[in-house]
Amino acid sequence: MKRRYGYRTVRFSNHEVMTNMEGVLTHLLEKLRQCDDRWRGRNHPLSPSFEKEGENA
Repeated sequence: MKRRYGYRTVRFSNHEVMTNMEGVLTHLLEKLRQCDDRWRGRNHPLSPSFEKEGENA
């Protein structure tokens, strides 16, 4: 559930992290894909439009 400031908490047990890391990461990726793109239009490493230094220079 989204909170007032747009943060979302996703919890995993220690056991789940230690025994099912791939499943935990897959779940986190699914949750991230559901979020709005807060970096759209910005030159940020997580933005699809980000250009690394030295490229196209």
